[in-house]
Amino acid sequence: FGEKSYESGKDITNEEFYTMLDKSKKIPTTSQTPYMTIYETFEKAAKENDTVIYFTISSKASGQNHTAHMVAEEVIENNPDADIIIVDTLNFSAYISRHQGWRKDLLHRGRRRL
Repeated sequence: FGEKSYESGKDITNEEFYTMLDKSKKIPTTSQTPYMTIYETFEKAAKENDTVIYFTISSKASGQNHTAHMVAEEVIENNPDADIIIVDTLNFSAYISRHQGWRKDLLHRGRRRL
């Protein structure tokens, strides 16, 4: 919003975001999740789970998917037992939730990599 930056879930709640959005005359811009935030999240999740599945918005509109692949490679390099699957939904956030149904099917079939 304007010159001020917020990290979702850390600096601003969803309720605060939507309140600010209603009052703002300009639509806010977005940016990718910082590399280290993804790294720390993947590293922790890989230690606590057998498999980590990360859904990204479309790689055709954002670099998030590419960054997630780079981070996953680094986490796996440091922890060869880590199993991280990156899913490019080729959609935007409103459609990502439907893709999460795939995770159960993938795990049920023993699919390790996409």
